[in-house]
Amino acid sequence: MRPHLTYANVVSTACLFIVLGGTSYAVTRLPKNSVGAAQIQTSAVTSAKVRDRSLQAKDFAHGQLPQGAKGDRGDTGPAGAAGTPGTAGPAGPRGETGLAGADGANATSLFAVVSSTGALMASSGVVGSVSHTSSTGIYTLTFDRDVSQCAFLATVGARNGAVASDPEISANNQTGSPQQVVVETFIGATGTDRTFNVAVLC
Repeated sequence: MRPHLTYANVVSTACLFIVLGGTSYAVTRLPKNSVGAAQIQTSAVTSAKVRDRSLQAKDFAHGQLPQGAKGDRGDTGPAGAAGTPGTAGPAGPRGETGLAGADGANATSLFAVVSSTGALMASSGVVGSVSHTSSTGIYTLTFDRDVSQCAFLATVGARNGAVASDPEISANNQTGSPQQVVVETFIGATGTDRTFNVAVLC
């Protein structure tokens, strides 16, 4: 059979080319921003279709990218500036000045323990013997320094002895004799010889 070129054949062939050409044009010339999430089918975008190194870390969900090894510790930064010194607190109230203590060496080095007869039983700083007239209760002791500005303490009784029931005694500096101390012992108002202790505190 010989083919015949008819009008119908020509028109149908032309329509075919127009349709095919229009489809091809639509596929290769899509308008800008015309393809979105609705046009992309699930699993349509694969690794083969993504250009290497074109995605950023922020494009992936947290935990999807492996963490790299911990880096070396950086150098220590410079020290910061010194802080401003704090303000000193208020000073506390000043205590009262105490009384000056007496010279310990002088206070403890002058003493005497004298028997009722005037004999020195123990002493320190006493010069010579004790001056005493029997039955008067008066005893005079001479020390190795001026004691006119010192204090005198005297008690009846010997060391390590019984406590006297009537400890009547007095002691004072001898007028006109700065190194002497006079001790008087009593029973009632009567001068009586008695054993005593005397200390000089300077």
